[in-house]
Amino acid sequence: MLTAPVVTPLRSTGQRIRHSAERRPEWWVLAVSAACWVALLRLSLSSQGSIGPGSTPMSGGDATLNEMAGMCGVSRATGWWSWRPPGEAVGMWVVMTVAMMIPLTIPSLRHVARMVPQAARSAALATFCSAFVLAWIPGVALAVWIHGRPPVSAGIVAAAFVAAGVWELTPMKRRALLACHRTAVIRAAQPGRRRTCWQFGIRRGAWCTASFGPLMVALLLTGHALIPLLVVTVGLAVQRYSSEAHRVRGWSAAGFSLIAVVTLIAP
Repeated sequence: MLTAPVVTPLRSTGQRIRHSAERRPEWWVLAVSAACWVALLRLSLSSQGSIGPGSTPMSGGDATLNEMAGMCGVSRATGWWSWRPPGEAVGMWVVMTVAMMIPLTIPSLRHVARMVPQAARSAALATFCSAFVLAWIPGVALAVWIHGRPPVSAGIVAAAFVAAGVWELTPMKRRALLACHRTAVIRAAQPGRRRTCWQFGIRRGAWCTASFGPLMVALLLTGHALIPLLVVTVGLAVQRYSSEAHRVRGWSAAGFSLIAVVTLIAP
């Protein structure tokens, strides 16, 4: 006679925590990403309504319009409301990448964790994430170059979002997005484990850069303003986790074009 297996209940909070950590080995990676999100949101909220150096306060309807423009990344008085030194631009780019891109790799993180021994999971995940972020390094050079230029106008910010929307409809975007959903062989033993984790992270990061890079550049031009940041985040999550991701690109393009319109009419 077959009997159901006896499941021993977890007796303490510590056991429950350890059990959850074993089931979700990527928890610490997501904790780092959450910390970067807090930094991004604090930056965005603290900068709302800023109208730049040398500008004068506004009142009434003008103040309301200025606040709307600030939330879209544009100052009515000085163009780009959040112009920062190159050193800060580099840090902001890395923080933005970890905050917005790492949560999109949860399936990949779990795949890596399943393929390696439990004792090696943290090291394997760290290798994958390091390689993934490294693939976004070309954006650092772009951030330094952008911040070394004179402040951009609302028209340029809008054009960046229009370009990102057009990119959504291209065959290359579709190919890159589909590649972001693929897995790879991960070796369980060294030295192959480190090499395959690194290669998987580089490939995944490169395809995600091709897929989402134009949007990240547009966000950089807004100074990580709140409304574009939230809209883009939702769009990225839908594309990454939807079973029909390549079929919703038209909606994403429409959303990004709407940001461009709001950017132009708010000032």
